[in-house]
Amino acid sequence: MLDSTLSTIESKVDECRDLLEQLVESVIGSDIHDELTGLEYSKVFATIAFTFCSLRYVQEKLNGHNPANHPVSRDLVRVKEYMQEINDIMLRALIVNREAPEDKSDGSAQDRSLYNTAFCIW
Repeated sequence: MLDSTLSTIESKVDECRDLLEQLVESVIGSDIHDELTGLEYSKVFATIAFTFCSLRYVQEKLNGHNPANHPVSRDLVRVKEYMQEINDIMLRALIVNREAPEDKSDGSAQDRSLYNTAFCIW
């Protein structure tokens, strides 16, 4: 029973990996860089990298290995640091936009929008 459950989980992880590879190929092959800001582009690829590393971590764990000793653990930490840097930059942009002279539009709505943009994915 345990073997069948593990093989089912492994097959689902492989399916996820295949779907993510298709996503990366479509993102790389498209003009997404022209449509997104540099920060948004970084956020997309940091999220994809985190997902790949997480899947690899789970795969190591399912295979009975200690993922803490695997290089994927260092990669996860590194990607988390990148994600934190991106969040810090977005928060600085939020603060700068708050301090900028406001027009007559609803500033609180703009603040909520920036805050949600910074934290919706992570």
